[in-house]
Amino acid sequence: MSTQRISDKVAAQLRGLVHEQQLQPGDRLPAERTLAVQLGVSRTALREAIAQLASQGLLTARVGGGTYVAEPAARARQALDEPLAPYLPLFQGDPEYRFDVLEIRHALEGATAWHAALRATDEDRTRIAQAFQTMMDAHGKDDPTGEAEADAAFHLSIAEASHNLVLLQVMRGLFDLLQTNISQSREKLYT
Repeated sequence: MSTQRISDKVAAQLRGLVHEQQLQPGDRLPAERTLAVQLGVSRTALREAIAQLASQGLLTARVGGGTYVAEPAARARQALDEPLAPYLPLFQGDPEYRFDVLEIRHALEGATAWHAALRATDEDRTRIAQAFQTMMDAHGKDDPTGEAEADAAFHLSIAEASHNLVLLQVMRGLFDLLQTNISQSREKLYT
């Protein structure tokens, strides 16, 4: 229990460090050993705090490559993951929920595609094309989970190209639900 409190404290210190030093997305934090000494904490507590902030989307840690301030899109992708989690069993326990998901997908994906069409950069278009090709390559390989993941990733690439962080947050928050819905829709389609 005390380790958790220490890591929470260290996480707050790291947030303060990012703010005080005005670190920008993509900026690298000092090495783990240096940070531990600077903050006066153990490396274990520091690692726990980094993991906590990474799960919140503030930092990204690369094994052997350091810790970085996360890009805003990475933060947005994670923003709704935790709040939606308690509802997933409820949705997945109701066989009719898929129709609700289809309705919300219809509304959201149309708006997302419209904004993406207006705002997508060449890099965005390349990512969308790659995600589409991955989705097409996954089709017919007798891997429904992989196919659903590729399909959902394609839709998320469009959401990223919309450059609307709220739309991206909502789509990312629906990612697990979206994957399940795609799997179920494909199952029903094939039967």
